[in-house]
Amino acid sequence: MSGIMRAEFIKLMKRKDFYMLASMVFLPILYSVGAAANSSVITYQAEELLTAFGFFSNMLLFAYMVFIYFIMSAISAMRSLRGEMENGSIKLYIQRTEKRKSVYFSKHMSLITVLIAVFTLLFCVSIICYYSFLVTMRKDIASASFCNSSHIASELAWVFAILLFFVMMVFFSFMVSTFLKTGATIGINILTLVFFMYLKEFPVVQYLSPAFYIGNLIDMSEAPVWNNFFPVLILTLGVCIVTYYIGQRKFIRSDI
Repeated sequence: MSGIMRAEFIKLMKRKDFYMLASMVFLPILYSVGAAANSSVITYQAEELLTAFGFFSNMLLFAYMVFIYFIMSAISAMRSLRGEMENGSIKLYIQRTEKRKSVYFSKHMSLITVLIAVFTLLFCVSIICYYSFLVTMRKDIASASFCNSSHIASELAWVFAILLFFVMMVFFSFMVSTFLKTGATIGINILTLVFFMYLKEFPVVQYLSPAFYIGNLIDMSEAPVWNNFFPVLILTLGVCIVTYYIGQRKFIRSDI
């Protein structure tokens, strides 16, 4: 299994999908350089000074609000499974191991590892840009502190909640890929993402949307933090387990 995961990880890193997903690292670069140059396009209106981790969490929040990164992660999952099922290249993995479960599991873990790598890269670039540009040139909006003790719990919670949302959509994308062709898979994923984003606006059913809890975590006046983090943790993991089970059974029975 480890050999399949390694091969799949290397393959994912070479695809254009990865570079599109990793393009989120340009967000802190553009923001910090623009703020340092006093660009009129870049604004900061909070009463408190920024911290390094706060800057990273806000850059991740911006990436979360730009749907394209969810779509790119879904496309990566779709191409990783459905694309290889359609062109027949997945047979190379199946010939290497008799257990299709191992192939399905390895594809999940490889893409999740890529997601974590992209988030880690965003964190590193954000911290470097923060101290290189904002702390040195915009002391009116940025402090030298790494974090604010009164906000760190909320910021950590929404960072992990956003990561869980990405992972949930990846699991969902893999499941849909076992049933539908490429174009239909992309369409279903976009509609599902929009559905979750707008579901948070409706009473009662809003509790079924991860976006609802992420929104509460972002609003730091909502307390305590864990009242919103644990529900989004349970919800996303529950969806991951159900979609993984359904997708795995379908993949095992598929005529490849």
